[in-house]
Amino acid sequence: MSKFPRFGLCFVVVSVVPGPAAWATGSASCNELAKFSLPNTTITSAQVVDAGGFKAPGNQKSGVGNPYANLPSFCRVAATLAPSSDSDIKIEVWLPVENWNKKLQSVGNGGWAGVISYPALAKALREGYAAASTDTGHVGGSGSFALGHQEKLIDFGWRSEHEMTVKAKAIARAFYGNAPRLSYWNGSSTGGRQGLKDGLITDPTECNFDPKVLLCKNDDGPSCLTAPQVEAAKKIYSPGKNPRTGQELFPSLVPGSELGWGVQAHRTGAVTEHLRSIPGRRVQGPELGLADV
Repeated sequence: MSKFPRFGLCFVVVSVVPGPAAWATGSASCNELAKFSLPNTTITSAQVVDAGGFKAPGNQKSGVGNPYANLPSFCRVAATLAPSSDSDIKIEVWLPVENWNKKLQSVGNGGWAGVISYPALAKALREGYAAASTDTGHVGGSGSFALGHQEKLIDFGWRSEHEMTVKAKAIARAFYGNAPRLSYWNGSSTGGRQGLKDGLITDPTECNFDPKVLLCKNDDGPSCLTAPQVEAAKKIYSPGKNPRTGQELFPSLVPGSELGWGVQAHRTGAVTEHLRSIPGRRVQGPELGLADV
């Protein structure tokens, strides 16, 4: 299987509007980001969205009612990236106006992508992250865009996520006056492949993380785990076994799966569904979630 080629970028920044160096010394207002100059980038919009005021464009829906009603105020930046002459990569970067956790979370797509992942952006924003998403360089959920367009296929394969993340870090630094302290990739399905392609995920079985290092030294807080939480994490990282025979019933969740624990814990049938996905295993009984085991 051939790999997508990687391309170097050569560019000149003309100082008609402030370039990255000029913005690095202090924070910018949201509206000023519309003039922010980045290589191969056209910022098409930069505006503050009031708390609860966001509405997803087009026909995007998620759940019942308005899933964005409880969003905090944020600076919404939209841009088009063109690392090649045939590229047309749309991205959005959402920046919390208050209580930024000094982290960036880039979110993945599903299937053939072709759309900004607004629900995932919203979830990251609620948790205090600056967040970024891309349509991967085309519109629509089919692979027809790739016919006769090798550069668009490269954008979909890996380049759109890389370019988005580089630009999102620069935009966050311009807005806050500081670059993100940590950056994360969050995605499954196509989003999982995107993370693999960028080298953000390798072999989770080689990770020997011990959650005990996060044990609270004093009172409970958002940056540490209580003793029961540490034990719960250890159980999640361990395969499920029959308490009488010691026989392994199902494999563990692996390091890197933590962002999905909340969903799995509260979604009825998540564990039962996982068991049924194991070849040769027949499962009968109640529909269980992580909170039940």
